[in-house]
Amino acid sequence: MKNSEYWKQRFDIIEAAKNDAGERTIADVERMFSTAQRELDGQITTWYSRFADNNQISLAEARRLLNTRELAEFKWDVREYIKYGEQNALNPAWMRQLENASAKFHVSRLEALKLQTQQTMEKLFGNQLDAVDRLLKQQYLDGYYHSMFEIQRGFNVGWDIAAVNDGKLERILSKPWTPDKNTFSDRVWTDKTKLLNQVHTELTRNMILGKPPDMAINNLAKAMGTSKHNAGRLIMTESAYFSNLAQKDAFNELDVEQFEVIETLDSRTCAICGAMDGKVFPMSEFQAGVTAPPFHPWCRGCTVPYFEDDFGERAARDPENGQTHYVSSDMKFEEWKKKFVDGGEKTGLTKAEKGSIMRTQGDDALNKIPNIDKAVIPVEKFTEYALNPDKDPDKSIAFELALGYNQKNVGKLIESIKSNLDKFPATPKGNKGYGELYEVIMELTGENGKTAKVLTGWIDDISKNELRLITAHID
Repeated sequence: MKNSEYWKQRFDIIEAAKNDAGERTIADVERMFSTAQRELDGQITTWYSRFADNNQISLAEARRLLNTRELAEFKWDVREYIKYGEQNALNPAWMRQLENASAKFHVSRLEALKLQTQQTMEKLFGNQLDAVDRLLKQQYLDGYYHSMFEIQRGFNVGWDIAAVNDGKLERILSKPWTPDKNTFSDRVWTDKTKLLNQVHTELTRNMILGKPPDMAINNLAKAMGTSKHNAGRLIMTESAYFSNLAQKDAFNELDVEQFEVIETLDSRTCAICGAMDGKVFPMSEFQAGVTAPPFHPWCRGCTVPYFEDDFGERAARDPENGQTHYVSSDMKFEEWKKKFVDGGEKTGLTKAEKGSIMRTQGDDALNKIPNIDKAVIPVEKFTEYALNPDKDPDKSIAFELALGYNQKNVGKLIESIKSNLDKFPATPKGNKGYGELYEVIMELTGENGKTAKVLTGWIDDISKNELRLITAHID
């Protein structure tokens, strides 16, 4: 069975991908805020140039009604807003507000400006909501499928996994998880309302004080900066939750009994996360914010499956209407998903016996490589190839750095491989007519005291009646 460090390394990769996706979405949303701020600046500046005297306007003047030409221009703008809203599925409440505005015969200058600025806000937060929605859906799917993939690959067995359909995904994302019962969508619209109120209040205050537009624009820039920060916090926190929820669902589906909290430990790690790192809990106690990330806004932690060192036997599930197949440790995610999620053919995979057992290292596993007593390791495989810097510099350097083996101590490497061959599971790799092929990935401790994974390939040669090493390299 793979050790704790193996699971941490594999799930660290999932966590890094999740954080990268969140950072990219934050960058996209920041660009949206920059665009919206430029629009607001232009709208306010243009409005002042039309109606202000010496770059100042009183509240009374701002409340004067638009004349016939100005009203016609206003209604043309509203029709354009409605068209945009229909094409981009803007907030239905705002669409009704626009319809009402298009029917009005009396509109003040201030009302026209507020409607313009609100359209910008609706576009900004509508786009932000779409970006967050896309991200969280992808985070859940990636977290769920990649967790399934890593665990099945870790135990070298796989079976068909039901795909997460759109309906289920929508239900997952629409379920509140915080104590205030607000969803991420609620938070986006709440922040929009707050920022919109600030925009309109600032404009009105500016006119009451008789100030030029620069003051309002500068104050709005500060408010936009705060809202942009809130958006980033929302993105990373919700992303952490749904990614960990996906892992929880995957662990439960695969009958994982315990999980371990893994936190990113660096200068930004808080005391809470530092204390939770390495804590192990039963799956029945998996609760976001209590035993599992996110423990706070901007939390970057994740969970990994945890198995006791004496885990013993692990049954490879026999689905009621499916089959279990051996999964190679070097299978790529795209291939796994095609075969086990998307219903693809299992071509090239070996079917596992019903009730087959995956055991821990050292156990007499049913998927142990056959004919170990006839194992032959040609020394030339190492002296002429794997440890020969002239023939294969990449392999030879890897063996030297990872385990301290070279052409001078090749005998000790061969001895180590032989003595550990029965301690690790073998993955069948098919038969090309000369005998069954197998892959065994073993953890070896080298001459330098370091431990590393070594991938070995074998053939149970029917013509020579021997099990022979055909390839080896640092995994």
